[in-house]
Amino acid sequence: MLLIARNGGMHAAWLRCGLLSIVAVVVGCGQGKGKLSGQVLWNGAPLPGGKVTFRPADPKANPVVVELDEGGNYEVSLPTGEVLVSVDNRDLEPRPAPIAGTSLNLPPEVRDAISKTKKEGAPPAPPPDGNQTSASPSSKPRGQYVRIPDKFYTIDTSGLKYTVPSGNQKQDIELK
Repeated sequence: MLLIARNGGMHAAWLRCGLLSIVAVVVGCGQGKGKLSGQVLWNGAPLPGGKVTFRPADPKANPVVVELDEGGNYEVSLPTGEVLVSVDNRDLEPRPAPIAGTSLNLPPEVRDAISKTKKEGAPPAPPPDGNQTSASPSSKPRGQYVRIPDKFYTIDTSGLKYTVPSGNQKQDIELK
């Protein structure tokens, strides 16, 4: 390249400029972004809570997880191209209450602490200014559990995929 630049004059300048342009296009221009929004629908009705995972086909890109609101709505920004999709709402599934009178074989000091907590009542309310963060350990996923087929829980079995275009798009996800 240096040899050409010394002897080529104007031709070498154009050649360097062209090569730099090609390198800039190949290296500098990353994948575009698309913004998707829509609803997750199960049996034609919005799924009232859960999480949607989008895994780009490009192995260099990380999966993106977004929470559904109580109306089944989501909004996410993703790299353009094909994504595989899964939907999981098992965090909302009610846990069975312990059966009253059963022994858990806990040490006496733990049983005493549990008993004391029950007698004292509920935990203190959050501060009046509402400064409780959504990332706090006590935060619970929003929504209501609705049983969906297990196949939708993982990317490998859901059968859901979509090609993300650039720009804003509305894309409902129908679980069938």
